[in-house]
Amino acid sequence: MVVCENDDVIGERCPQCQRGTLYRFSATIDIPIDGQAPLTAARYQRLRLRCSACLAIITPALPAGLEQGKYTHRANATTAVLHYGLGMPFYRLEKLQAMVGVPIADATQWTLVERVADCAYPVFNAMVHHAAQGDVVYHDTTHVYTLSLVKENKQLSEDTRRGMFTTVMVSVGEQRIVLYFSGRQHAGENMDTLLFQRSEALGPLIKMSDALTRNRPKLSDNYIQCYCAGHAARQFGDIRGFFPQQCEVVLDISSQLYEHEAAIEKQALTAQQRLIYYQQHTRPLIDTLSLSR
Repeated sequence: MVVCENDDVIGERCPQCQRGTLYRFSATIDIPIDGQAPLTAARYQRLRLRCSACLAIITPALPAGLEQGKYTHRANATTAVLHYGLGMPFYRLEKLQAMVGVPIADATQWTLVERVADCAYPVFNAMVHHAAQGDVVYHDTTHVYTLSLVKENKQLSEDTRRGMFTTVMVSVGEQRIVLYFSGRQHAGENMDTLLFQRSEALGPLIKMSDALTRNRPKLSDNYIQCYCAGHAARQFGDIRGFFPQQCEVVLDISSQLYEHEAAIEKQALTAQQRLIYYQQHTRPLIDTLSLSR
């Protein structure tokens, strides 16, 4: 931000009326918008000298503070954010950079992104550890298309797992941490990775997911399983045409559960207060549902 001040004319005569004096007033802000390539470059042309006797070549040093190497840390980070944060393909960025005279090949961009990933691994591992200490973890899995795994599939036997999945986990505790795991593991197997790092002093982790069997951990039982009410409500909505009376009871109770959840969020209740609220308001609805079966 550039600040332009006129303190030297404070107290002078007004140039408009020549009667009043000038005093400090509110600032006006102007924002000229310029354009440039996402990755910019500076060209340093260094005049080399050669000795007439030994033919040694003397090259002047680069200016002080200039990072060594052709690509700076900022260039690496910008490329990673453009591709994975904003969805810009490598080939598209390659064309854009070539248009403005700062070319960078798509293969080179991958190298820069890999450097960022190598630096981020320790941070990711630390986030996994902290996420394991949360109070509740929500998770789900979807399919993903990974080129390296697709290539690997061509060499695998038919009895080997060939699927590719991305699991997202949201850990809620003192902090909200969002993690993504991409590979061949299902959500339950990725949850095992999390549970192995949970402190025994904290007790079981509350785990929220849908009822698919692949969402269940296989190697650890240090958790309390909770299922998604939204999935259940949609299932009853699908069969409402066949059992209208029975389904209306369930769907009506489901809508009230969402109203209770909204009230809890509005009041910003603590975990213990939430439990009391559920026992007083939500539990009777569940009992009503059980009696109506």
